[in-house]
Amino acid sequence: MKLDSERLHIRPFEPSDGSIIHKWFYSGDYEKYFRYHQQILKRSDFESSETLLGGSLFMLSDKTAHLSIGMVGVHGVNLHSGTCKISALIDKEHEANGYAKEGMIAVGRYLFEDLGFERLNSDPLEIDERTCSILTEAGFEKAGQVDVCKLHGKIYNEVRYYMNKSTFLLRYKCRHS
Repeated sequence: MKLDSERLHIRPFEPSDGSIIHKWFYSGDYEKYFRYHQQILKRSDFESSETLLGGSLFMLSDKTAHLSIGMVGVHGVNLHSGTCKISALIDKEHEANGYAKEGMIAVGRYLFEDLGFERLNSDPLEIDERTCSILTEAGFEKAGQVDVCKLHGKIYNEVRYYMNKSTFLLRYKCRHS
């Protein structure tokens, strides 16, 4: 499975990545948008791909610096409808460089072309303007509110962004499956 993009080496999560992901989850840098209960996850939980988001993780590394800079997660897989959710987390030191968009496009290409998915969804919090902007820039369309989420004692809207296979294939000039 080759998922590399122009600037990123992308590979499936390996147990040795657990310490890096553990650091990101507990750094405090993402608490504004963090929806998973940190206290219930132990370091050993981050060494099992089954624990993390109930799906698959793809690690992103900068090709020139050879550093792990983030991850793209695929979860909420529904094989019957051909849909799944996609998300990204980029190390704070590497944010705002286009890595999240580039990683999601590369993983999206794999999901659509190689695995035959029909639609990708992403459900960020509405207050997460950076993620909402990245999704819009990547070509995802906003469908509207799908849920509410209680985070740090406040209630926030969770909004759905989506991209269909046909839109993706046209936008990114992929081969048609």
